[in-house]
Amino acid sequence: MQKLHDDVIAEFGRVDLLFNNAGVATYNRMIDTTSRDWQWVLSVNLMGVVHGINAFLPTMLKQETRSRIVNTASPAGLISRLPYQGPYAASKAAVISLSETLGAELEMMRAPVGVTVVLPGKVYSAINQCDRNNPYGEKQTFRSDEVREYRELIGREFEKDALSAEEFGVQVAEAIREERSFAVSHGGFFRAVVAQRNERVLEEAYGSSSQ
Repeated sequence: MQKLHDDVIAEFGRVDLLFNNAGVATYNRMIDTTSRDWQWVLSVNLMGVVHGINAFLPTMLKQETRSRIVNTASPAGLISRLPYQGPYAASKAAVISLSETLGAELEMMRAPVGVTVVLPGKVYSAINQCDRNNPYGEKQTFRSDEVREYRELIGREFEKDALSAEEFGVQVAEAIREERSFAVSHGGFFRAVVAQRNERVLEEAYGSSSQ
């Protein structure tokens, strides 16, 4: 990442937009998820973002022009009780928290750098073929029929109204121009799902508001 930073500065002189966009996933029950599964997913999804920020942010802070860091997370990071996606959901929740924390710190510093978190829901990508990049040489295998059948069901639902990367890219560009903290696809659907999750957390943690 440091070499990428140096090459970018040598060619362009500054950084306007930093996209931290790599992502991988495994799909299995927690009991069947190995330490190597966790290591791989967290090293890419979470530490990939950290490495990008560490390499580029110091230079972005020194620039006189406005710039923005755009971190790709997922609605999975806002939804609890998401079956068979433990490492993936945990990594994306961490990216959301990291991004909000960084954004708050940059605002306190009055820095010329902002942060946008991208939450692509039903957006076509090659993430289901991500095991080709597994450093341990392991091919993705479902370790139970239950998980395989669940993934097939989700796959069919995903196909119904998924966006292309180009279509969602228009929404992301709009969020960046408006300096919004979040860019979300299928906002109506995920708004309802996230609201249900938050209501459950508030109810179970703090009890009814009428008490």
